[in-house]
Amino acid sequence: ADMVLEDYSYFTGGKETPNWHLGFRVSKDIKLSFDHITFVPAEIKAATPPTPTSGYVPPTKTLSFKAGDLIAKTSGTDKAHNWNIYLRDNRKKNIFVNQERYEKVQDRYDYVNAACPFDYYEVAEKQLVVALMGFSKAGQATTCGTNSKDVKGSISGLWHLGKDGVGADYQGQYATPFSVYKTSSDEIVIYEVNHQRYILASNNPTYKDPVAVTDAHCYSLTEYGESKMQGYAYFKIVSDLEMRMSFSKTGSCPTTFPTSSTTYYR
Repeated sequence: ADMVLEDYSYFTGGKETPNWHLGFRVSKDIKLSFDHITFVPAEIKAATPPTPTSGYVPPTKTLSFKAGDLIAKTSGTDKAHNWNIYLRDNRKKNIFVNQERYEKVQDRYDYVNAACPFDYYEVAEKQLVVALMGFSKAGQATTCGTNSKDVKGSISGLWHLGKDGVGADYQGQYATPFSVYKTSSDEIVIYEVNHQRYILASNNPTYKDPVAVTDAHCYSLTEYGESKMQGYAYFKIVSDLEMRMSFSKTGSCPTTFPTSSTTYYR
């Protein structure tokens, strides 16, 4: 698609690998951004000085691109070699239990208007892109779905350590935002605690769809569907907008909810 470079961020990752975040304006309603870009063409490099930026700033001059122009190449992050795509469409609205929290956020954490980039391709092109990406599990969906997994009255969805805002942060071993949900391949994702993402397969003895957890439930933690237990996460619903979680990286699920826990909010 034709688009204009609207903003960028530059930083280095790992072994001084160059990293650009590039934000392109496609239309008045649509913005497309890429993160962990390790190579940009000369005209973008000239307009995005390679000195670390503290935020998303406009390029030094307006740069327009036509459909088919090269805008970037990447080898991704140093460790995982992956990269990010963000598409925001003001015509789309994702729904959360506490909608007001997200409606207030107008910066890069745009949860309300986040859309699936692949759904904007024609059918043939979309099938080609999805085929190139491959699948990690049998039965996994070929669409992004929605970024809101919130289900009122359950633990499913997105949670925060504060009652306002959507800032990405860590407080000790606890992440904010924090999410727990079931994927289209029937795995339960607990993301993240202790700087880890736990993935529970259906063979986990404590497996239970987060949508069905409406009171309290303890999960024995495993990573990426492995059978080795790595502690537990015990959840307890307080209200539609509040829950408590007790986490331990060792040990087994206790018989009752522990006295020590961390409070999260919708």
